[in-house]
This record gives sequence, structure tokens and C-alpha cells, in this order.
Amino acid sequence: MLDGDSAGYEGSDEKVAVDAEKHLANDPADASFVYFGQTDIAGHNHGADSAQYQATLRTDDALIGRLLRAIESRPSYSNEDWLIMLTTDHGHTASGGHGGDTPEERMTYVIAAGGGVPTGTPNAQPKIVDIAATALRHLGVAASLDGYALRSAPADPFDSVTLKPRQDETGVPASVLGWTHQGPAGWSVRTTAPQGVAEWQGWSFTTDDFWTRAAPGQQREANVRARGVFAVADPDEWDDKGSPSSSGKFDSTLVSPGYDVDGASAVTLKFGSHYRHENPQRAAVTVAFDGGAERTVLSYGSGTADVLAGTVSLNVSVPNGARNMVVSWRLYDAGNNWYWAVDAPTVTR
Repeated sequence: MLDGDSAGYEGSDEKVAVDAEKHLANDPADASFVYFGQTDIAGHNHGADSAQYQATLRTDDALIGRLLRAIESRPSYSNEDWLIMLTTDHGHTASGGHGGDTPEERMTYVIAAGGGVPTGTPNAQPKIVDIAATALRHLGVAASLDGYALRSAPADPFDSVTLKPRQDETGVPASVLGWTHQGPAGWSVRTTAPQGVAEWQGWSFTTDDFWTRAAPGQQREANVRARGVFAVADPDEWDDKGSPSSSGKFDSTLVSPGYDVDGASAVTLKFGSHYRHENPQRAAVTVAFDGGAERTVLSYGSGTADVLAGTVSLNVSVPNGARNMVVSWRLYDAGNNWYWAVDAPTVTR
């Protein structure tokens, strides 16, 4: 066993590569994991923008090439189904180290080939939790995880919106496009609230990069099930300009287009939910059929626990003869409280 912390990763990585080449070329195994550590050390000591960091990347590239050639040399290679993934567990700051919650430190990558993973770059950037899901899918192991196997994240109408640069937010670079109140076709937002931070004046469509830069360190980073663009009601950030909660409450409703429920006795409403609660804020999901009265199918209020990185699945009964169902997500009675993020809503029979 090699201990890179004590023996030094530069020499240890070479020894790991030699052992891994032998294993990958000859041994039967369902899964193998190989770790090279010198790039991490260079990032800590010199930063992600350093020449030392770039040099270790080139070294890693050569080591990985040796492992790929070892795999391809296997006598049974032509009859095997290999999934190969390259990734890292975290990013680095430009000057060195990590340990914070900035996008740069949380940023990782995954390069995948084989195993039925489609080629190309997905429109919605994957997250680190997707790596385990992808590996387990390839191995035929069922598991309930936060991640989605690559290219299997649910379809999302929110990803079609056109995002804008910051307006009131100061912690977000001007180059980062990441918010709008204009939803996809058929979606609408109704808001009653004194004017606060423009980006969060009611439900907004945003991205992880934009939202977490706006207010780091408040568990927004834990919204790991969301992909691409998602919807957020954030009275905590709304209240940061002029303290509008001193003169009125935040009350905003996200309204879906109509879903076809003709002939169904029940449907399943499902969506990703990242909800932090603080009294007196309240929240509710309602449904309305054929323009009729709204019916509450989920409510959050006093005593509600946080629902972080969750998936909500609701069985909704359909009145006899109903043809159309509209869904609403409302966050209300809120001042400088917390937030609700919703992603990938679907209605299925």
C-alpha cells in the first residue's frame, strides 16, 4: 500500500500506474478505481493557474494513456463492455487550495467513454453526484441516489429560457448569465411584494452558478438534484435591498401551463425540490382543473423541516370529466426567511 502523503505523490503516482497497468491488463474485475494525487498537491501548493498545475496535468495525461493501452491489451477486450470515467473530487482556487464553497472550488469535470454513454457535451452540465449513478447503472446495480446517470437527467422546460446578467446582485460576475422572471412558453409568475433585489422579485429562473454566487454558504450549494436552469423563490435574497420585508410580505406563485388529464382518474406530479424553511414563511402546491378552484396537494408551514435536494412525488386524483390541470407553486407570508427551488416538473398518468 502506498501513502502519497508521506512518500510523495510524484513517485507514488508512477508506482500506482505500474501496478494498475498489470491489474488492468490481466485481472478479472467488475470495477477498478485508480487515484493519482500529484495534481491535487500542485493545486494546493501553487494554485490552479500555475505552471506546476499544468505540468502535473500533462503527466496525468501520459499515465492515463498507459492505463488505456493496458485495457486494450486484454485478451478478452473485444468481448468486454468498458465504461471509463475520468474525474476529480473538487476544484481549486486560482491561488491555491480549496475548502470553501465557491463555484471554482466545487467545480469538477467528468470525461466518459464507452458503456453506452452518448458522445458529446450535454446541454445541462452534470454534477459530481452523477458519477456514482453512471457507474452503478453500467454495472446493473439499482440504487436510490442524488445523481443521474449521464444523459439521463429528466427533461426540463426551464432550460429553454433566455437568461440575463446581474442587475442588483454584486457578488456575481457581470459575465455570468443567470436569471430571468420570463418563464418558458405557457409558464407565468404572479408576485405581490414590495420592490427588493430585482433578480429575486418573485419566482426567478436561474442556474447553480448564478444563485450560489449571489449568496454562498447557505446550503444553496446542496441543491444537487437540479440541472441546468431551475426555478427559485428566494425572499432571503429579495430582502437584501432596502429591507422590503419591513413594509410588506413576499408572495409569489409559479404557474404551469395546462397538463392534459383527459380520461385519467389520477396523475403523478413529480418535481425536484430544495426547500429551506423559517417561520413565518409558508409554501404550497396547488392544482386546478378546467379553470376551477385551486386544491392544495402539498403545504409547508409552521414545524416544516427543510427538504434539501429532494424529489417530491404526489398522487393527484382527477375529477370525473376533467380535461386540463394547472399546477401552482406558491411561497408566501415570507420576509427575510429562506427559499424554495423547483426543477424538472412532470405530470404522468
